[in-house]
Amino acid sequence: MNIDINSTHLSSDDMLNELILQSLDKILGSHHKVISRDLPFTCGHPILALDSRQYPALVVVDRREGGQALLSGLKILEALNTHRAWVFRLYPELFGNDQHALRPHDIQLFILAPTAPPGIDYLTQGFTQLHAFTFQALLVNGEAALLINAVTEKSEPAPTRAADKIKAEIFRTGMPELEKTEEDYFRNLNIMA
Repeated sequence: MNIDINSTHLSSDDMLNELILQSLDKILGSHHKVISRDLPFTCGHPILALDSRQYPALVVVDRREGGQALLSGLKILEALNTHRAWVFRLYPELFGNDQHALRPHDIQLFILAPTAPPGIDYLTQGFTQLHAFTFQALLVNGEAALLINAVTEKSEPAPTRAADKIKAEIFRTGMPELEKTEEDYFRNLNIMA
């Protein structure tokens, strides 16, 4: 059986939103629950859901670029916080049994765009609830589909004393190792370990 796969351009936002909805198992886990696909105080079609662990999740899609998806997601998180009482009345399942339990940092933010947002590796270090995915529209045997990939974080190895010394030597370009008196001087200033 031959499989014919080609890149394509999706003709409408509705088609993209439908493909994203069909792909939520891959993004949120197989036992997720969609709470709303049409938040009234937002533009676009963000998806408010409970992920497979039953934690609140917001899925934001932008068909152009990741930076815009990230900004849209942050605006929606701010609006959810601003309209907390309204959200509690409409979507009580997001809160469990405690009206004050839902805070912006409790919501997982999933952004999808053709490109990753700039600085995603840095952003995910401080905003651990942020999850970025890239997507590409495909035609698989004539049917529209999405290829969705998680944006991987680049993990840096922890600095070691040897690495710190190399950095000091690189900073002092053209000079060999520090002399004993220089090393003692910098150690006393707490510049070197």
